[in-house]
Amino acid sequence: MPCPLCGDKGLTIRAEGPFAIARACECVARCQHCNGDGYVYERDERGYRFAKPCVCLRDTKRITFFNGAQIPALYADRTFESFEIDTSQKKIQSAWGHTNHFCLNFDKNQQGLLLYGNSGTGKTHLMVAAIRRLVLERARPIRFVEFVHLLSDMKASFGDRSRGQDLITPLVEVPVLAIDELGKGRGTDWEMSVLDELISKRYNTERTTLFTTNYDPTKTEGQDALVTHVGQRILSRLKEMCRWVEVNGADYREKLSPSIQIRSGNAISTKPAPQASPAERLDRRDGAHGVSNKPLHR
Repeated sequence: MPCPLCGDKGLTIRAEGPFAIARACECVARCQHCNGDGYVYERDERGYRFAKPCVCLRDTKRITFFNGAQIPALYADRTFESFEIDTSQKKIQSAWGHTNHFCLNFDKNQQGLLLYGNSGTGKTHLMVAAIRRLVLERARPIRFVEFVHLLSDMKASFGDRSRGQDLITPLVEVPVLAIDELGKGRGTDWEMSVLDELISKRYNTERTTLFTTNYDPTKTEGQDALVTHVGQRILSRLKEMCRWVEVNGADYREKLSPSIQIRSGNAISTKPAPQASPAERLDRRDGAHGVSNKPLHR
């Protein structure tokens, strides 16, 4: 019988404080292979005994990477399976397919994704689902950052160059970076310089970056155009760094009954009724949802 706590995944994920936190499940708290030592002993062809890492260290690595991602607690339960898909919303259905395909075919320094569309369509949900899969199934180090929070932290370090670099450097060096709500802010010259430094350094090192934004990267002018909020230089980099995926449709928040909405600041989380998973409702074969079979590499 599968573990009732983790479903035999070896770890549990819960909202603790400001972040989603992964912990080793009780069912694997003491490994039956190494008795908690982290290493197992074998003999080579000459009979010499040697130690090698136990498989349980893989779970320790996954937990470390997941907690290092700093996913907000609000999104602790966001997965591809929990994403609600209305088959009448073709663009959202296609976006689920593109993001899932991205994870299934992920490789080092792969071209990223820019998920764009109106509010409430699940862009952040999809990005967090991608983070979970890459960390838990591929053991990839990732960092999630909300753009406005990054700007706030940078402003707090104003005048302290070393502290400012301490904030930017980990975001430049992490193999996969996920930036939520790109373009949100006042759009001052200082904000643009921070964004330009971060994106330019990741662009030059060909590191994978994921973005969500409420602004349209395909428009050339207007307040709803991404170029208005990030500038032409940054938009040009985004064209090369990411595949642009539209996530437009009805705002699911507007369809919710007020009695089942749980508000936290300006965010809304919900506990939907159980239903068939996307895997049961969508054809995952190559080419489904308009997904190209071509690799995503630059």
